[in-house]
Amino acid sequence: MSTPVINVDARFCQFLSIATLDTAWDKCLKPMKKIVSVLFVILVAALGAPSCVITAWLLCCATAAAQPAAGPEPILRVTLEPKRVVVGQPVTLRIELLAPNYFTAPPEFPDIQVRNAVSRPLGNINLSEQKDGATYAGIRHEIAIHPQEAGRYAIAPDSIAFTYAAEPPAGRQGKVTLPALAFEAFIPAAAQSLDPFIAADGLAVRQAVDPPSGDRKVGDAVTRTITIEVQGLPAMVLPPPSFPAADGLAVYPDQPTLQDHTDQRSGVLTGTRVDRASYILQKPGDYALPAIEIAWWNLAEQKVERVRVDAVTLHVLANPTLPGSAQGGRSAAMSWRAWVSTILAHWPWIVLVAAILAGLGWIAPRALAYAKRWYAGRQAAYLQSEAWSFARFRQTARRGDARATYFALEGWLARFGPVAPAHTIAALGAAAQDPVLDRELALIEAQLFSAGADRGVWSPASLLRRVTMARRRLRGRHARSRRRMPSLAATLNPGASGAALRALRPVAR
Repeated sequence: MSTPVINVDARFCQFLSIATLDTAWDKCLKPMKKIVSVLFVILVAALGAPSCVITAWLLCCATAAAQPAAGPEPILRVTLEPKRVVVGQPVTLRIELLAPNYFTAPPEFPDIQVRNAVSRPLGNINLSEQKDGATYAGIRHEIAIHPQEAGRYAIAPDSIAFTYAAEPPAGRQGKVTLPALAFEAFIPAAAQSLDPFIAADGLAVRQAVDPPSGDRKVGDAVTRTITIEVQGLPAMVLPPPSFPAADGLAVYPDQPTLQDHTDQRSGVLTGTRVDRASYILQKPGDYALPAIEIAWWNLAEQKVERVRVDAVTLHVLANPTLPGSAQGGRSAAMSWRAWVSTILAHWPWIVLVAAILAGLGWIAPRALAYAKRWYAGRQAAYLQSEAWSFARFRQTARRGDARATYFALEGWLARFGPVAPAHTIAALGAAAQDPVLDRELALIEAQLFSAGADRGVWSPASLLRRVTMARRRLRGRHARSRRRMPSLAATLNPGASGAALRALRPVAR
């Protein structure tokens, strides 16, 4: 019985190419790679296929086994809604970043700032998703952008860096780029005349006057407080009210107070702006603080509305306790009554401050004299120290004067402990054991004290360098020897141990 022969043409070999078989392997055969591979080889050999087919299949299997499967990649989703808004209303930029498994560190979201707009972060929300059998952990980052003028706004591309556990627990660095985005802001035709333009779901204004009523005299102060509340806008976009001055009234505005509050249930944002101004009454007469009116665009009703607080009337009487000149135009803030009331209201603090000043006046001269004595003592001690003598020697050697250098060297050695008790140049050479230093010392002595012609030339830089090295080395050796010296108690009691020495009874006095 003859064995059937299968003719393998070029198209069949092309079907069995590595690229084609890789795809078939990944999609269908990979789960049963061992069984399928053995059966295929047996089948092809039984049918008499050429060896090239078997070789091609084995190469495909080896290639597929050697190529690791690509892992899941991070996902970035960016939305900007709505694309067209009324000026002042928020546009929400939503950034969703998801990574396989989990983040090993918080992502670094960029600080989005747009020209002529107010950006306000809305917070982060954790996400968890399943995609293609892989688990993703994510963060949703939202930003509210409030345009302040009509026109087109562009958000430039930016990047987000993050670290995630691609193969837990090992982390991998990741970076994604935000796309360029744009939106448009407009003012409704019916509200083109509003200046400034405010669009909100609701707006209210109220005022308070302190003191609310009663007789007011020259020198008194009146505080006017204007509170504006708006729904759907942050307080920073609200315009400041006007506090005009008048002849006879001095106006002193305070810094405004801005506060934003978001209701946890409804999510409605309420912005509150509080402005205060103090009026000092300088002249008798009748005054009117002007009314304040705010026009705004009602988003719900799609129309212009107005809110208003009434004018405040002030009737100022003459103050008989003040001189006539003060009532003619001078400010009464510095009157004696104001001084007395201030002192009576804050007398404990005034007494405390006066006591502190008196104590400082008594202590300061003594402290200064003590500081001068301490500094003089420190300066005198330094001038008698080895450090000062060496600094003087170093400064002298740099000038190149052989005689001054030699005597400065002797002056330093007189205070240099490691060459005790001789404190001489010969003792320095014997302790240092440095041939180069010995040669430099011999050269400078020959130049100063030898009459011969061949005396050599000494080098200030070389001498200074070798002396500095010897000083550092000898000081370290001297410090180590001092640490190894036995204590007086150990010298007097050579057979006693450390514990026995510590247990010795102190000498009675």
